Amino acid sequence: MVKKIKNNMSGFPTSTKPEQTVTQIQTFTGPLPHPSALKEYDSVLPGIAERIVSMAETEAKHRHRMDNEKARQNELIIKGDFAERHNGQVFGLCIGALSLVTSMVAIFLHAEKAAIVIGGSTVVGLVTVFVVGRIKKDTLSIPQE
Repeated sequence: MVKKIKNNMSGFPTSTKPEQTVTQIQTFTGPLPHPSALKEYDSVLPGIAERIVSMAETEAKHRHRMDNEKARQNELIIKGDFAERHNGQVFGLCIGALSLVTSMVAIFLHAEKAAIVIGGSTVVGLVTVFVVGRIKKDTLSIPQE
């Protein structure tokens, strides 16, 4: 609402009379209009204030449902990421243990070169996958500005 008040100062000739203007600005924030505006709406169209309030309540309930759904989805994503990491660690351990056992069997069978290739390539491969994969995943999760 904007109100302008003009105050003519006496004592000045009419041709050079200064004019003083005061401007008052009122603001109101929120999901609903200012109560006086609601009252004016209701005077123009009876019952509209109740409809406006009901609409704001419905919108607030919808917004809360959407926020709850988003939180639930984020929780599912976090649980999925945890399960994925856990499975990766278990499979990595299995591959490493199997490689170690295979290398030991190769050494026992006097195939040292095969043991070196099997054991060395597996260890290097696992370290590369876990370290480089982790670095790539971390850089992807950093928010870009």
